[in-house]
Amino acid sequence: MIRRPDEATMPLLRSGIRNMLAIGHVAHDRARIWICVERPGPYELNWWPSDANRPKSSTHLLAIDDDATDNTTTCVLPGLRSDTEYGIELRDSFGVRIAHGRFRTSPASWMEKTGEPFSIAVMSCYQPFRADGTVDPMSERMLECAHAAMKANNTRLALLLGDQLYSDAPSADSLFADDSIFSLERDAVRALYQRRYRRFWNVPAWKRIQAEWPCYPIPDDHDVIDNFGSSPDHGSRKWQHVRDGALAAFCDYQASRMGSEPRDMADGYHFEFDHGPVAGFAMDLRSCRQVGTNGSNHLISAHQLEDLERCLERHGDKPVFVLGMSLPLHHVPRPISWLGGLLTSRGDDFTDRLSHPYWKHDRERIVETLVRHRLARPKQRFVIVSGDIHIGAVMKLEIRSRGVVLDQLISSPIANHERFLVNFAARLSLIRHSCTIGSGDAATISRVVPAAKPMQNPYNGLNIGFIEVSGNWSDPEVRLSLYGDRDGSPFCVYRSEPL
Repeated sequence: MIRRPDEATMPLLRSGIRNMLAIGHVAHDRARIWICVERPGPYELNWWPSDANRPKSSTHLLAIDDDATDNTTTCVLPGLRSDTEYGIELRDSFGVRIAHGRFRTSPASWMEKTGEPFSIAVMSCYQPFRADGTVDPMSERMLECAHAAMKANNTRLALLLGDQLYSDAPSADSLFADDSIFSLERDAVRALYQRRYRRFWNVPAWKRIQAEWPCYPIPDDHDVIDNFGSSPDHGSRKWQHVRDGALAAFCDYQASRMGSEPRDMADGYHFEFDHGPVAGFAMDLRSCRQVGTNGSNHLISAHQLEDLERCLERHGDKPVFVLGMSLPLHHVPRPISWLGGLLTSRGDDFTDRLSHPYWKHDRERIVETLVRHRLARPKQRFVIVSGDIHIGAVMKLEIRSRGVVLDQLISSPIANHERFLVNFAARLSLIRHSCTIGSGDAATISRVVPAAKPMQNPYNGLNIGFIEVSGNWSDPEVRLSLYGDRDGSPFCVYRSEPL
């Protein structure tokens, strides 16, 4: 018997999504749709091309009855037309429409083509609740602004770069408010996180974003617990069921839309993606993270690094490459991170950063992989996108000893309205326009790209980032931008010069 959460003592979890669909991985000829329903039973999924005068829908019949996955499932739609917008709806056994959305397939080819301008959205840190468990109006308004900005920028897919769930916030409703979670078996922990997904995602604007664009997620610490994997305790037997249950729920609600299963989390959940002239790889910096003994610390698996290397080689001819990471590759010198941890009363966040000595070996392996690729493909625009640090910023990363420059876009948070001290500490982490991290050939100088008024870089309000692609796809113009909320309307706080 799976032990469900005691709703009488967890007011945040009293209600949740009943029925929802989200767009998963989309190619030029197929799409994976994620579905969550209130109760088991037969369902009907219909889809049709939106440009047809008299659209004739295709139908897929589903039987959803897996309690272990919280009545979630995915369905692949085959035989689609390339670069075409589709409508989609889910109906119950009575024929009543209970969820709907839309998506656009990717182009079949990008060579020698001038396509319409488009963007890839970047967001992270979704926590829309105030301390009393009600939705924060500022967070809800920013989600509406994000939706409007995505439409205005012709967004084709969105990268969700971690913390799409907070297990430990608001603090009064944290799954770790006491130690009872550690007495549960894996499946009971999984059920706790599943119920939390249903409550967290029961915000209309958040549901709309996931139903109208392909949303590709990767995990970060709060999807399990703050700074997960950066404490030796997290590798202990005490944490095993919590880790396994949380990652299984992450797979049910997020990774499954990319075709992954819970067993895939053991070696690091990561994936490739592409759209037109853009290819990319999203890394998992959490599932395999472990602080070991005698310096045996692990950030990523050898398998994931090998897959990254193969992906870079396979897409070396693409004009643009995007590397998704939940944490910035570089952003903060040690003294400022330490001070920020004191100011925010959130503990020593420095141990969680990739600049910490714990992760020196794996960080330098990643840097060396990227350097080799950049030296072999100097004309390819290369962008690292990340979140986590509750700041929006566009930066340059320079490995001067190797003559390599990388562009980095940080977008965080999308819906986590922080106190003044938290924002102040986050801004402190970027107030120096340059700092050096690492040593030898891996020494990297990070600097914030200066912004002329009235643009702001860095930006410490709620924000969403974009990689904007325009012009001839064989040699496109690429810009990085950040949008915030101004009186309920999206406004651009920073746009870079062409990369």
